[in-house]
Amino acid sequence: MLRWHGWLLLGLILLPVCAADESWITLHTPHFELFSDAGDRYAPGLLVHLEQLRSLFLAQAGASPKSEAPVRIFAFRSTAEYIHYRKDETADAYYFGAPGRDYIVMPLTRAEDYRIAAHEYAHVATHAAGLKLPLWLSEGIAEVFSTVVFQSGHATVGTANPGRLQALQRASWMPLDEVTRLSDPPAGRKDRNGMFYAESWALTHMLMFSPAYNQRFGALLADPSASVFSVYRTSSGALERELRAWIARTSLPSVKVTPAEVDMPRPVTEPVNSFRVQSALADLQFAIGQVETARRSYTELETKFPANAEVQVALGRIALVSGHGGEALDRFGRAMSLGIQNAQICYEFAVMAQDAGLPEGDVMTALERAVALNPGLDDARYLLALAYMNSGRYSKALQHFQALRFVPQSRAYAYYSALAHTQTELGMRDAANKTAAEARKRARTEEEAARANELAWMASSEIVVQMTGERFGQLRRVPLKSDVLENWNPFIEPGDRIEHTEGVLREVDCSGEVLRLIIDSREHPVVIGVSHPERVQLRPAGAGPLEFTCGQPDGRHVIVEYAQPEGKDSGYAGVLRGIRFLP
Repeated sequence: MLRWHGWLLLGLILLPVCAADESWITLHTPHFELFSDAGDRYAPGLLVHLEQLRSLFLAQAGASPKSEAPVRIFAFRSTAEYIHYRKDETADAYYFGAPGRDYIVMPLTRAEDYRIAAHEYAHVATHAAGLKLPLWLSEGIAEVFSTVVFQSGHATVGTANPGRLQALQRASWMPLDEVTRLSDPPAGRKDRNGMFYAESWALTHMLMFSPAYNQRFGALLADPSASVFSVYRTSSGALERELRAWIARTSLPSVKVTPAEVDMPRPVTEPVNSFRVQSALADLQFAIGQVETARRSYTELETKFPANAEVQVALGRIALVSGHGGEALDRFGRAMSLGIQNAQICYEFAVMAQDAGLPEGDVMTALERAVALNPGLDDARYLLALAYMNSGRYSKALQHFQALRFVPQSRAYAYYSALAHTQTELGMRDAANKTAAEARKRARTEEEAARANELAWMASSEIVVQMTGERFGQLRRVPLKSDVLENWNPFIEPGDRIEHTEGVLREVDCSGEVLRLIIDSREHPVVIGVSHPERVQLRPAGAGPLEFTCGQPDGRHVIVEYAQPEGKDSGYAGVLRGIRFLP
């Protein structure tokens, strides 16, 4: 990463001072973050309203956003400003869920706009609850909750929406079966778009609050693939007649509920500097798919703030989605050198660096920083454990393997395989055997099962050396708990026909080309040739070098291992492979 270190020095030299942007303010509550250029007349009340709405969803359905980051709201002072950041031409406001954060984007010009924000937050909450609803029902629920009124510690849910009610009473309806089949709001004609939302609100309101229908509303939510007509066992025509009668009532029913208690001070307006505003807006542009616009915004920021790691990360992400992997790696590397304190970015850089063949040290440094910043980031910890294992640092690898909080099924085989190997290398053979069995349970192919069996064999065996006639050694594995390992003689060559003889070493004959030992066994004397003294196993292990005195009586009690010769005229019974000196 040396090529990026210059960025840190450059950034310190060029570090600018961020001035406050007087046209923008920001407000914070525990679960919301608002950026606005609409002043502070309506903004504090908007956040209080949303916190109350969140408490209502939490109390009634246990649904709240899963993202750790607060919901980010952009509230523009005019529709003219808002349209530069909207997702499509028909959206008066919108909710957007991106990885790690939810957004609500809207104009804020009056207190009535709180309904717009409430509508969009209902989408946040239903998404958080994991509900995959058809479009009409999703929008209908959002419309119902857009009119919630909070007063004296209670919330009134189901208050009529005057605008939607008026549209239903004055304009032509869309067929209900068409409304319930749409996957996108009607485009082109604003009147059809408005009628879609009006009918969706009215139908949802009736299903939620009519005694004839509300008992099966939970079944409708639970089965997103079922049509409303099948759930309620009715036809489109019959349901439309019921719905027209419902909205013709003198007053529509509502219910009073008690939300979870919200105890917080009224949000205080804070000034916000130009960097935060520009980077937040550029982040929004990127999130909603305005990639080239976001690139221009971040490039402008880079010229002003070259030492900002987050700008480098953003430009790296843009490069990544644009198919420029090399630039993305370089940008993330600059962010690392500038001291980025974002665990996910450190992890992503490590993955890219590994794929690009960068030095293993750079990869491990990034992974170590990621785990230090977020000990619960299992993806980074798993890669770090593998890196330690592959570099032979098995104790470190074991520490990180065991610290993983959760092993997904897709990774289970690889995890248990790597852990078994690590335990074997650390001498934890019983544990390694059990871990290899876990890997075998999760094998999805014959090859994986065979590899798991091999890991179990490695855990219960030892590597030994077997010499060959060419004086080369071959590695073999033999079972740990067996006579084979206990009595292993590396000098016994493949193809040897081994004999064992116990007796007294009577004499050492050095008169020929090959030294010969004469052993007095119980049956008869046995002559053993010693062609290579350096290739004879001595036992016990501390017996010292193989030394004999030629022509002198010896008298030691021994067991010899010898290989029978290939020819019959060698002059001895075999070639010595091992000798054990007995007490």
